Amino acid sequence: MNSVFLLESYINALPQELPYEVKKNSVISIVKATNSDLNQLLSEGENRIKVLNIFMNDFQKSLNLSVVEDKSEIFKLTKMIDEYKIHIFEKETMLEEQKNIVKFESNKFNNIIDFFNNDNKH
Repeated sequence: MNSVFLLESYINALPQELPYEVKKNSVISIVKATNSDLNQLLSEGENRIKVLNIFMNDFQKSLNLSVVEDKSEIFKLTKMIDEYKIHIFEKETMLEEQKNIVKFESNKFNNIIDFFNNDNKH
């Protein structure tokens, strides 16, 4: 268990109200008494920080790339949705125009038919 966490446990074992220098000297004395190497423990802590930073950088790059890809996909899908909306609008407009044409033509035929039907009623 000779790791940087050993230093943490020593620091936490001492009363909180001790002045910083007293705490620091007490931990150094404990480390020496246990035949541990303070510099080695601190070096291990620095190495852990480096590893965490490397991990964080790689993780951040990976997620940033994923976010960029997702945003790109959203852009493509939004463009596609917009195109479908235009197609739908065009089809609805065409349908409305055709309805009006059919209604107009139907009215013409009805008027012609009514003309002759009204004549039969008189």
